[in-house]
Amino acid sequence: FGSAATIHYLAEVLKIAFADRAAASGDPDFINVPVERLTSKAYADERRAARLRSRLKQGVPVTTATYDVGYGSSRAVYEQASRHLGMTPGAYRRGGAGERIRAVVSPTPFGQLLVAATDRGVCRVMLGDDAAALQADLAAEFPRAELAAGDPGLRAHVAAIRRQAA
Repeated sequence: FGSAATIHYLAEVLKIAFADRAAASGDPDFINVPVERLTSKAYADERRAARLRSRLKQGVPVTTATYDVGYGSSRAVYEQASRHLGMTPGAYRRGGAGERIRAVVSPTPFGQLLVAATDRGVCRVMLGDDAAALQADLAAEFPRAELAAGDPGLRAHVAAIRRQAA
């Protein structure tokens, strides 16, 4: 626990967590802040993946983006790419070029839920009021991918997301 790398990692996690808390709440004295969630490794991984997606969308080379967002090696980012991107970082950077993305939209109590995946994994989950707008957003995020709608195989992912949201 006392290594410099561990302390640095914890400091980075806490900076991100408290920045998110401040942005969401404005005044933490009057709300119950989920500190355990905000300081978990899973949350830090989610945030790092979001920063990676952002950097790749900006056209930053994969290697540069990998180190910019805090991965210690290119191996680490590629090991987690299927889980966080649903494709290789290079394919994500190129707008999904060479990927076939299957998508399904399903109504939920919170609005329309779009789940999109490649053969590697889920590449996008979105919530919105309008199914057509969600599909347009998916096409804009992955302009070079082949998009296919109505895959019944994604229903299990939809069900899992609904369970977590309930």
